[in-house]
Amino acid sequence: MQNNSTELQKRDVLRLSNEESNKLTKECLQTALLQLMLNKPIDKITITELVERAGVSRSAFYRNYNTKEEILLDIYNEITNNISSAIKTFITSDKYVWFINFFQTIKDNTKNIPLFLHSDIHKYLYEEKTFKKIFLCFLLCKILINP
Repeated sequence: MQNNSTELQKRDVLRLSNEESNKLTKECLQTALLQLMLNKPIDKITITELVERAGVSRSAFYRNYNTKEEILLDIYNEITNNISSAIKTFITSDKYVWFINFFQTIKDNTKNIPLFLHSDIHKYLYEEKTFKKIFLCFLLCKILINP
């Protein structure tokens, strides 16, 4: 049986500060977008579908983002920052612990990485240095997920 609760309802929140509220709204929009992307490409997902799935208003969406692609970039940045941080600690950490942490980071993002590989996110990235970083992370993730 499918749970029809919105992302906001699932979190069962009462009163939040503006900062906490914006963070929660972003998390709900991110989760909703990824769930919707399991069934259709981002360009076929409407803002209405997205906000209904997230359980937030259109104005809350536009307070936090201008486009659906900005949500995807936020999610992408979080994943790549986590992976980059894991890579940077290689020299200074115990190698066994590093491998455990690095591959745990990849595992934690296993569900989202294939969505990025099929999302045409490269269309929204203009900075060449950022694109190279993204390409290397995606390549590494693709190798690890689909050997």
